[in-house]
Amino acid sequence: LSSSHPQRIIQCIQAEVLLAHYFFRKAIMLEGRCHTGAAVSLVLSARLRKMSSAKGNGPLVLPPPTDYIEKGERMKAFWTVFILDNCWTTADGSPSNFLCTFPDSRIDLPWPLDTQIQFPRNYRTSHTIQKFLANQSEDRGTSALALQAKASILFEQASRVGPRFRPGTSLDSCY
Repeated sequence: LSSSHPQRIIQCIQAEVLLAHYFFRKAIMLEGRCHTGAAVSLVLSARLRKMSSAKGNGPLVLPPPTDYIEKGERMKAFWTVFILDNCWTTADGSPSNFLCTFPDSRIDLPWPLDTQIQFPRNYRTSHTIQKFLANQSEDRGTSALALQAKASILFEQASRVGPRFRPGTSLDSCY
């Protein structure tokens, strides 16, 4: 592929995810973390987490998607990398590469939908993960990938709260 091919970044993300899964499956953790980090870097540098932001997208790295299929593919690429990172950083105890609590790193991307369903043309969202954790979400995130993303968030959050919890303390003091 030429360096200007519009799918180049998405295909690189997909390759990094496949390699990360391969190395994790083979228990070659360092290589798996390396490829996960590369996938995270690609989705963050392509600003995929802000693709449907109510606050605006900022400067575009990728050209606008040509249709809802391409937009959905980009969204699925982001959420797949997000899930991969959440699960493996939780498993090995390292900090997540997605710091969702800071405004500049906030994820403003709707939950992924099933392939046959599409978002309205100008659908915008903000604070996706914060709203989910605060139980304020009015999303449509019931696809298998959305549920997996939500489960990975809860898994990561539980791994952070668990070590701080002591019998007799309130859960609010653990956050």
